[in-house]
Amino acid sequence: HEYNVIINDVELFNVYYFHFSSTVVCDTHKMSEVQVDYALESETLLSARLRDGVAGEAYSQQPEDIDQPVWVYETFRMFVSELSDYAVELSAVCNADVCPKMKASDAWEFVCACHTPHEECCAISYIMHNLDGAENTLNSSKIFPNRLEIDSKGQAQIKQLLRRLYRVFAHAYFEHRALFDSLEEQSGIYDRFLAFIQSFKLMSDEHIIIPRS
Repeated sequence: HEYNVIINDVELFNVYYFHFSSTVVCDTHKMSEVQVDYALESETLLSARLRDGVAGEAYSQQPEDIDQPVWVYETFRMFVSELSDYAVELSAVCNADVCPKMKASDAWEFVCACHTPHEECCAISYIMHNLDGAENTLNSSKIFPNRLEIDSKGQAQIKQLLRRLYRVFAHAYFEHRALFDSLEEQSGIYDRFLAFIQSFKLMSDEHIIIPRS
């Protein structure tokens, strides 16, 4: 989907969030019973860990009965769902007037690859576009025809999406630090996300721009 109108109204943003969060987790249409079982097993385990406050690397620790590429895919789906909540919180302080460009300090500025050709978006539109793009990609039967086996093309897509969505945290950290700290204290999502990408070597260090505490 393309969003040509910049979203300033939180209520309208929530309409997008409702659509997104209702479709990204365990979209079981056109899935075999075995695929559904794997998806539900992963979601149930990750949801239980989240509920129990499991932090850091332990949150995304791979079960023995699930192949690594499949586990990475399912775990990333859960993070995308969580990030939709995160984006709603961020939209309370981030809008086109406050953040007309997608930046992470003066050192990093990002253009939106969801357009052809790539173009600048305000930060909240960039975030929405890339969450929507991640949802569409993860639900694509062309890129992910089989939830039991993620091929090299699918794995490359996940890494690309991870780099883009990492920037949501980077923007929050450098431009809305008080909110970043508050959300991190509540959920530890960035700590878990960082541990996930490092444990499975999904992103190079040069793209990790938030200082390590």
